[in-house]
Amino acid sequence: DELEGGDLLDKTQWPVSLDAAEHTRRAVYLYVKRSFLFPMFNTFDAPDAALSCGRRQSTTVAPQSLALLNGHLIQRQARALAGRLIRERGDDPAAWIERAWMLALGRLPGAAEKQKNLEFLEALEKADPAGWVPEDAGPVSTARAAALAKLALAVFNLNEFVYVD
Repeated sequence: DELEGGDLLDKTQWPVSLDAAEHTRRAVYLYVKRSFLFPMFNTFDAPDAALSCGRRQSTTVAPQSLALLNGHLIQRQARALAGRLIRERGDDPAAWIERAWMLALGRLPGAAEKQKNLEFLEALEKADPAGWVPEDAGPVSTARAAALAKLALAVFNLNEFVYVD
């Protein structure tokens, strides 16, 4: 057996899920190799894998904000959220906003927040949709689906989403 103690390894204990949505679980479940550190972890102050860390320092630096706006992972998740909102709520921008806030923040938007989001969504529909259209946009126009993905990105960048108070 290639693994030391390989006969003791229970491969059924933590099987890989066939559901792709389950593949984006929390990083606490990831195998960390000291010679290969994930760039996103370094951006967000991952602790040194070789040392015990009872308490971590908190920092906020420009690369973190840039990663949350321009990173492939966050943009992919924004498109995925947009696709989910379209599947669940059809072509209803007000319902999209309420559901997005509930999923991301655990609360509904206030009246002023909802109105600003609707105005933002309308303005985004005029922008170039290239690279922002969710795979499962369904009956929604390309421009509208891309605008929703960009709105989802904005929700992911709210302080309320990023920081735990």
